[in-house]
Amino acid sequence: MVTSLGCPYRCKFCEAGRTAYNPRSPQTVIKEVEECYYKYGVREIDFFDYEFTAIRERTFEICRLLQEKKIDITWACRSRVDTVDKELLTQMRRAGCSRIYFGLESGVQDILDDVGKGITLEQIKETIHACRSLGIKSLGFFLIGAPGDTRQSVKDTINFAKRLKLDYVQFSKCLAKPLTPLWKQLKEETKKEKSSKVV
Repeated sequence: MVTSLGCPYRCKFCEAGRTAYNPRSPQTVIKEVEECYYKYGVREIDFFDYEFTAIRERTFEICRLLQEKKIDITWACRSRVDTVDKELLTQMRRAGCSRIYFGLESGVQDILDDVGKGITLEQIKETIHACRSLGIKSLGFFLIGAPGDTRQSVKDTINFAKRLKLDYVQFSKCLAKPLTPLWKQLKEETKKEKSSKVV
């Protein structure tokens, strides 16, 4: 299920970054969930928004309505480590959240800063620990080959991911997708437009 369009954050590698954020109201979201639950027998939902927890009050309200209406579903979502905390995660867990996909990207602070992620390694550690303590499984997305990445920084990222004790992990090559800030940066630096792979 998709409950919002766009993403208000500014990650340089993401095609959705800096696009207009247009969330549906909690009431509309719950009506669709109810239809899935009662009409079609759905018992698990993956909220496929770029950033499900972008608006804290909206997330709280969705969780409140799920509990108030006693909709017994298991659900997952995508989030940032800086838009959740123990209080919000607790409510999400009570409302049925069992898994969260986090864009962690790197275990090296300089690389996080260079790609415009806007998070710290300490925030990552705190959030993943909070999820684990509440019984929420965490998946970490990581990028390999971002600007500034070296063999050593890749090893540091892998070791960081291991120390986090994530339930799932995904490593992907960093791509400069057309018209993203990263693509524009590389186009300017290389004077080329065709290659999208970050070296």
